[in-house]
Amino acid sequence: MKALKNLTNLIGKSLDEVEKTHKSISDIPFKALEKIDSIKSEVNIVKNIHDKIVDGTYDTIRKVNDGTEVIEEKSSEKES
Repeated sequence: MKALKNLTNLIGKSLDEVEKTHKSISDIPFKALEKIDSIKSEVNIVKNIHDKIVDGTYDTIRKVNDGTEVIEEKSSEKES
């Protein structure tokens, strides 16, 4: 059980770093495109959509990771 807890913690921390890296890389083209006045508002719309999709994706992965731990806890309770 402790090994699974350690693994889910490691996955969670790794996921945080991957998400930060993903967002910092994706910000590069958005920041460049936002400098073009004629498309700035469209770029902001697309960036907001992108960010919501990214946030939702990483949140879902976190929930699955957390759920794995809950399932293991429930399985351990049944075996006891």
